[in-house]
Amino acid sequence: MARFGHASRRCGQIFVQWGGSLGVGSTEATAGQLFHPLWLRLNDPSQITRNQQRLFEMSSIMDRRNSWEVTDLKNEQERLSVQWGDGAQSYYPWHWLAEHATAGAAEAAEAKQLKLEVPKHLWNQSFQSTLPRMEYEALLTRSGKLQLCTYLERYGLAFVSGLGAAEGTVKKVGNYIGHVRVTNYGAIFDVKDDGAKATNLAFTNQKISAHTDNPYRDPFPGIQMLHCLSCAGEGGATLFTDGFSVAQKLKSLDPTAFHLLSNIEHPYEYRDPDAAVLLQASVPVIKLCQGEIERITFNNRSAAPMGPEMPELERYYEAWALFDRMANSMEFTVKANLKPGDLAIWSNGRVMHGREGYERGAPRHLQGAYLDYDEIQSAVRAALAEGKDLERFSIHQIE
Repeated sequence: MARFGHASRRCGQIFVQWGGSLGVGSTEATAGQLFHPLWLRLNDPSQITRNQQRLFEMSSIMDRRNSWEVTDLKNEQERLSVQWGDGAQSYYPWHWLAEHATAGAAEAAEAKQLKLEVPKHLWNQSFQSTLPRMEYEALLTRSGKLQLCTYLERYGLAFVSGLGAAEGTVKKVGNYIGHVRVTNYGAIFDVKDDGAKATNLAFTNQKISAHTDNPYRDPFPGIQMLHCLSCAGEGGATLFTDGFSVAQKLKSLDPTAFHLLSNIEHPYEYRDPDAAVLLQASVPVIKLCQGEIERITFNNRSAAPMGPEMPELERYYEAWALFDRMANSMEFTVKANLKPGDLAIWSNGRVMHGREGYERGAPRHLQGAYLDYDEIQSAVRAALAEGKDLERFSIHQIE
């Protein structure tokens, strides 16, 4: 077998050249690559687990300069062997070195990152006819769980039916999908009309406008679930809005309003003196990451006051009100009449939810729970890393 690579020392670094048919790309395309000895020692593949965790502290290498001084190189058939000044030995397969060559690494890393994401599909009221739905029995398969996670990554919203109406089911399902996050509301919480005892608008029969939950938490719960145990009969439908879609429309309609809501952090607060709870966090209504919409945080009831000296106070609240009107308009709202045994699950950093009012004392009873979003994202990325086709879970028309 022809040697795959050859290494030599050059200018204090290790110069690797590839040759033969086993290389990544052609020999002409990858003539050679310089590797800094420190980089090689810190990324020794034999000292990194399969889940990409180092078996050593990087500072322990930095504290001993001779630990990245090369005392000997050996070009072996399948790998490069490096002897270090502290007596350690490292082995680098030629294909590993080729994959980590910095020539084109930025482009390769970007392509890999894009590959490990499901493109988001933004929606409005027309999404009503194609809402992502599945049966609980299907969810309990490996493929079904991945389907649900893909729905949440792509659309931010999904519905599961056939759960029955037993109390506590939402916790069971949440711990199957990920891990239920315990908050000051408990592992699960009841959404029903408590009448005069209500401590929150959610625990009344009143209409609730579109909002995201727990904006006063850092980190905030990324996934919310509501399981219907009994319904109101008349009214009480749960309403959903794609906040990303609203933000995109706002950007084209009123760029100044979009700029204000994406550049000014709004303070949110929740107090419960009886339980010694004071939760506070500040975040823009529209959070951006490299110019892309990353999170929506909007809640009229939990919004703390902005500073009275704020120079653009009036214009800011005009932008807030415009976003509010758009989010609650028929153009962006879909309606779900949850029946006993139905579960709604959505991304709390993207999809806003609310409800219609209903008759006081009606037996409407939902139980809710929160999850962290990274568990959903992790399942999707792991599937993509394995080369699985997730487009089969698309329910919209791909243009």
